[in-house]
Amino acid sequence: MMKNTQIVLVFFLLTTLGFSQDRTIKNADNKYNDLSYMDAVDVYTKVAEKGHGTQEIYQRLGNSYYFNGDYVNASKWYSKLLEEGNTSDIDSEYYYRYSQTLKTVNNLKESNRYFELFSKQKPSDPRSSLFANAKNYLEELKKVSNRYSIEDANVNTEFSDYGGAFYDGSLVFTSSRKNSGLSKRIHSWTDQSFSKLYRSTINSSGGLEKVELLDKSLDTKFNEATAVFTNDGKGPGHKTVD
Repeated sequence: MMKNTQIVLVFFLLTTLGFSQDRTIKNADNKYNDLSYMDAVDVYTKVAEKGHGTQEIYQRLGNSYYFNGDYVNASKWYSKLLEEGNTSDIDSEYYYRYSQTLKTVNNLKESNRYFELFSKQKPSDPRSSLFANAKNYLEELKKVSNRYSIEDANVNTEFSDYGGAFYDGSLVFTSSRKNSGLSKRIHSWTDQSFSKLYRSTINSSGGLEKVELLDKSLDTKFNEATAVFTNDGKGPGHKTVD
């Protein structure tokens, strides 16, 4: 009788844990579908690290990082997908994305191999044609590499900084860096602050100096996208995105 009771208890516990994990994954799925990628990542990662990863979870982990420009982590999970997933069920787009992330981790040989696999499955895709015509693009770049020198601008952060435009002696750019303003809203897609427009004065030697908000009147509760300026210099135009 005691043995039967123990078996029932173990079965009950396993069933409860199974339902709990299903609800957890369902919650992550909802966040992913709502484009709250980094919230979904937290849950998917815990499930995968406990040994319960699936092909769909690996895809979504890779995508979440890929859509946020974190190609190192995207490469990690796409690798897991292609190692453990059923290749007959994996869309060729994942070969392309994995190929792109491999360039970030400086594995160019594997990057080209997966791009070849993508091209074989999608020969009419414009990306396949570009690849076929520029397989040795790195060699071509090396031929002109001494024409330019690259220096640290000393204004970048670990957050997203992009979309530079020149205006009134300054470099104007978009950034999701932390600021001293009252708003502390975090975007669930990126797990970073909502982006704003900043300006950095260009000094006489071409370097960049103090960074400040471009204009508080342009600071909304949404993401500010790349700025453009009219020819007469009277004002900026930019797009605000949710």
